[in-house]
Amino acid sequence: MVKRSRDFVFIDDVVEATILGLQNDNANGQVYNVGTGIATDVITVANTLAKYYEREIPIQISGNYRLGDIRHNFADITKIKTELGFEPQCYFEKGIKAFTNWVNDQEIPEDKYEQSIEEMKNKGLYK
Repeated sequence: MVKRSRDFVFIDDVVEATILGLQNDNANGQVYNVGTGIATDVITVANTLAKYYEREIPIQISGNYRLGDIRHNFADITKIKTELGFEPQCYFEKGIKAFTNWVNDQEIPEDKYEQSIEEMKNKGLYK
């Protein structure tokens, strides 16, 4: 099994980082990574979603991938911490819980997951 990991940053932290950049003239013309700086593997995400949705879902790792995708992608937030004082406040577990609570309150008219996979395959973007 090939694990993939991502940096899951909560929207409130992205907004805070943006505000810090707008308020600091030294940020003009600079580029900053915004994230938590922590890699979370995708299987952990799937298991956590199943837990918070209170569903027993068989998690299948197909080995498929999107062309051009990378295995591990997480932010080095050293620069934004040092220069702007950014510190993420909402880490994965807290953020995913808030997200699933929000999703559970939404009305979802139609599941288009399979349609999205077929569209990527037809465009040669999914192997």
